[in-house]
Amino acid sequence: MGFDEQRYRDDVLEPGRIGEIQLADLFVRYGIVNGTSPDEAEFAAQVDAVAACWESLSADDRWKILVDPLRIEHEQLKAAGALTPAAFNERRAKARAEALAKLRARAGLVNATHCGPRLVAKLRGEIGGVTEQDVIGALAEAGVKASRLPVLPAREPVDYLALSAALTALGLRFSADVVFGADAVRAGFSLLDGFRLAETEVRLDHAAVTAARGRADRMARQNAETEHVDFVVMRA
Repeated sequence: MGFDEQRYRDDVLEPGRIGEIQLADLFVRYGIVNGTSPDEAEFAAQVDAVAACWESLSADDRWKILVDPLRIEHEQLKAAGALTPAAFNERRAKARAEALAKLRARAGLVNATHCGPRLVAKLRGEIGGVTEQDVIGALAEAGVKASRLPVLPAREPVDYLALSAALTALGLRFSADVVFGADAVRAGFSLLDGFRLAETEVRLDHAAVTAARGRADRMARQNAETEHVDFVVMRA
């Protein structure tokens, strides 16, 4: 299949122009999509076609500021004999090693034990050339756990006022107090990766809620307090 200039513009140059992809990676820059070990003849034909594309676009003011530096570096790479798959791979490996070293240094400056997706995305943007898993791994090495933070609702649940009243009547603050007991909850809990008690790592899961419902069912007399307990447990 021959070189598709319009597709190259759409898939490489335009995203590169607005910063969505990194043109520092030569495989990306030259639109070589069949991995790091392409057919040498196809590789050479693609490189030549891309260079010709840059030359034709240099007369267009929209593209000139982007393609002129690429044309200059192309000639430098050509003079150095570096327009080869091996040279592209070597440059990619070196750039990745440098990016990972920079990432580890940056992760070491994070003064926290946990972080959310926003910091992971920020570090990816700052460093460039690293994946989300690279960032999570570097943070883990630095003692920082990257977690999905709980997504809070935009407004309170429909039965929030009734739930709050039931907890107030019981002298409690949290629904989890009914499931685990107020003392256990006051000793500390975490919301990252789901509610769990800090001391015992017991989670607020189906089994815990079922056990709490069983305790409520076994209460000797139906009274106002039991009704409040039932209401809270049903919404835990």
